[in-house]
Amino acid sequence: MTPKVDILILGAGPAGATAARLLALQGRSVLLLRGPASRNPHAGSLPPTIAEVFRSIGVLDAIEQANFYPDLGVVRWWLDAEAEVESYVEGSRGYHVQRHALDELLLTLAESAGVEVQRNSRAPRVELDRGIVEHDGGVTEARFVLDATGRAGLIARQIRRFWDPRYRTVGLCGLLRASETFDADPHYNLMEAYDRGWAWSVPLSPRCRYVCFYVDASIARDGETQFRAELARTVEFQRLFGDAELESPPWVRDSSLYYSERYAGTNWMLMGDAASFADPLSSSGVEKALLSAQFTAEAIGRCLDRPAEAGEAIRSMNAREARVWREHAESAARTYAAMLDLYDTPFWRDRAKPPEL
Repeated sequence: MTPKVDILILGAGPAGATAARLLALQGRSVLLLRGPASRNPHAGSLPPTIAEVFRSIGVLDAIEQANFYPDLGVVRWWLDAEAEVESYVEGSRGYHVQRHALDELLLTLAESAGVEVQRNSRAPRVELDRGIVEHDGGVTEARFVLDATGRAGLIARQIRRFWDPRYRTVGLCGLLRASETFDADPHYNLMEAYDRGWAWSVPLSPRCRYVCFYVDASIARDGETQFRAELARTVEFQRLFGDAELESPPWVRDSSLYYSERYAGTNWMLMGDAASFADPLSSSGVEKALLSAQFTAEAIGRCLDRPAEAGEAIRSMNAREARVWREHAESAARTYAAMLDLYDTPFWRDRAKPPEL
């Protein structure tokens, strides 16, 4: 007999782990399949506004106890050569996080709530019409299957995804370490625009920074040569990081925008980056994932507890995810358009209009 669960979730990132925990707290049986860990480190900055999101999903105390590196503000070299310093309100702070640490914390909280977590070494085979998932541990039938596999989009591929045909964006990323300390505030994000892209840096300690250059995919290459070439095109980042050592060879990370034709159906839903991907300009990827997971858990609870309202819950899910995508895409386009007076180059021109919907 095929084992059955209420919810099967593909992917153990912030969206998957959070939805799993919230659904388990509703009393649902939840199986979460986690895939292989990424070979490349990934870091991010979570602004102070995310504290309210952590509070609303019931994990703020655990986040505070984790002692993530404090995020106190942003320094931008954007529309002119003068640095624009944005310091957060006194007494408030965000978090600079290494994503593997944040993901493991959220996953541990999910397991503590009763979620069954299984490792999976290969992509599961999903039969959506039957709610059947074949994975390393066997075959499982679920009332709902949730896709939280990010850009891989294991279920999203069966629906339909749209990419803006005008451009593809990638990040050239690396971890830099200073011999002593960097000549920059150790708790501030750094952002700099240049002719063919923009640079972003997240501090992980006074001597270690995650640095990423966002450029068009047509010029991107793995390795130190391309990374150093982009660094040389900047002014402030070259000054700050030109002599720093790379901890390992830099890597390319796809950061292209996309959205889905639909985000929910009678027995499936897409969450976080599996649903859509917003431009990293906003630094809101984790917040978007957590809110998506919270809304998804509420929608599924409504479907299972009040079947007569399932259709409206699914329509609301589709409308919400479409609205979130549109708002992020339009905001990013406005930011790019403002740059054209300074850099009227293909990178900025191509991104200065909202993606074609």
